[in-house]
Amino acid sequence: MSNLAGHRLLFLPGLDGTGLSFEPLRPCLPPGLRVQVLTYPGHRKLSFAQTVQWAADQIRPGAPPIVLAESFSGPVAIALLGSGRLRAECLILCATFARPPRPCWF
Repeated sequence: MSNLAGHRLLFLPGLDGTGLSFEPLRPCLPPGLRVQVLTYPGHRKLSFAQTVQWAADQIRPGAPPIVLAESFSGPVAIALLGSGRLRAECLILCATFARPPRPCWF
């Protein structure tokens, strides 16, 4: 694996909003990689736009991170990057979708 010391890794969680699914990966990460696991508030419901804003507000400032977005957070990451609220070294979409898997019924 290439040397990732000094790089930032930003995990964006799946629909549960906890980021717990990333815990098994932590021991496999190279030393010196700075990791931030974002979580979404579990105490209130947020619209998609509010979720994107919440995520933007939680991201630590610094060099552009490597972004790993799981499931629900794929569209959140795309919205952050597309709006310019986040610059990223790269974006990894994991088990996610860039558009709703089902058409809208309304």
